[in-house]
Amino acid sequence: MAFVAPPGYQPIYSPCIPYLGPIYGGLRQGVSIYIQGSIPEDITRFFINLLCGESESSDIALHFNPRFDGWDKVVFNTCQDQSWGSEDKIRDMPFSKGQTFEMVIMITSQGYQIKVNGNDFYTFEHRIPVERVRAMQIGGDVSIQTINVIGGGMGGGMGGGMGGGMGVSIWKCKDDINHSAIQDFTCSLLFNREDIQDVTWGEDTPAAWVEEWEEAWEEVIQEVAWEVAWE
Repeated sequence: MAFVAPPGYQPIYSPCIPYLGPIYGGLRQGVSIYIQGSIPEDITRFFINLLCGESESSDIALHFNPRFDGWDKVVFNTCQDQSWGSEDKIRDMPFSKGQTFEMVIMITSQGYQIKVNGNDFYTFEHRIPVERVRAMQIGGDVSIQTINVIGGGMGGGMGGGMGGGMGVSIWKCKDDINHSAIQDFTCSLLFNREDIQDVTWGEDTPAAWVEEWEEAWEEVIQEVAWEVAWE
């Protein structure tokens, strides 16, 4: 038995950089974007933009720009009507040259909460309504292994990768078995992988189902806010 994501909701694996792809359904509070990648030894800078449209000229609700320029820093900003706002410069570098990384962008009521390798980094306050976000853009000196939109219920996801869409909070079992034991079950792990031990499964839940869930958890999500709704 194996779990499969519904069609159109697959993560994106190893996208070509520069990358530009739509976020189907947009973003909203409670959604997280999980990015796994690596930094080359000769990096100068890279960026991640959350765009208000599907073209490079669209307004930018979040500009995330690590710069290795001798004064290592991460620059946050927005761009509206082709005009950049004031920069938030964080003179701290959560990335290391030649190393892999895991990054999460959590959408909160306050702004975009950034975590890198499980550590809180910075929260960039909303300047443009998050509901306007429609796409993601990535460019510069970076390689990306995985992009995934997580949480917030049905309707989200990102296009442009293998299988069509990206991001899943809904998982289904492809085998025809009784789901009643965990109907309407929701698991919010909130960056604590050990919380999986607190999950209570019904007596009639197949042992193989639990085992495959735990394997999928270990493989796909590492210290990421996760919501799973069973239907």
